[in-house]
Amino acid sequence: MGTSPPRLHWSLGDPRVTTDEELNVLETQLRRLKIEYEVYFSNPTKRPPTDIEWKVLSLLRKFSDGGRMSFSQRFRYNEMAQRYAIYSDLWRKKSRIREEGYRFYECYTPFPLEGLPEAMGMRRNMVPLITLIGGLTGGLGGFGFQYWVNVISYPLNIAGRPLNSWPAFIPVTFEMTILFAALSAVLGMLALNGLPQPHHPIFNAHRFTHASADRFFVCIQARDKKFHLEATARFLQGLAAHHVSEVHDD
Repeated sequence: MGTSPPRLHWSLGDPRVTTDEELNVLETQLRRLKIEYEVYFSNPTKRPPTDIEWKVLSLLRKFSDGGRMSFSQRFRYNEMAQRYAIYSDLWRKKSRIREEGYRFYECYTPFPLEGLPEAMGMRRNMVPLITLIGGLTGGLGGFGFQYWVNVISYPLNIAGRPLNSWPAFIPVTFEMTILFAALSAVLGMLALNGLPQPHHPIFNAHRFTHASADRFFVCIQARDKKFHLEATARFLQGLAAHHVSEVHDD
């Protein structure tokens, strides 16, 4: 009877563990922490993953001096430390917004920020379903039109071949499926995003021109039940905001 190989267990500071192995552990724990926070923000009853975050912080502090690390290891560590710094700031601010009970707000960043949609509690959109419905509609419509033309509207007896010669209908059916799916995906995306939108109230904020360059913006909408002009302004200032301004829909 075969036996499974023994498993090795170690703790932080174990001399048997190499730096690369501990960096692998740090990367794994950071990835797990990101997933746990995504679950936490999407589930109001779940507790924050403080135990995993403590492990990540312990490893980050251990290598903070960089005394026994090579250049490549230091580069890898700095990349993970920077990633955690961005994530932790995002999680802290999102937790504050969640604790305050705000639901209608938008975040604007100069570049795609990994984890932001999950931190905002955004769900999967309906674009895949719209694309599927559009593709099925185009495929069935293309096949049905060819069937109607060849079998019902204008049947031709060519060398005794069957009128419903479906293999000949496949190319048009395929092309119609792709065409309708692509059009449905684009039009559905535009409709769900409320586009085209030539004007948005946030454009009235003169500093918003930096949103595509070097600034991050959070906009809490007045329709939110928790919105109160003075209280919301104080709350945003508590998030270490550089500027807080009121935006009017003129």
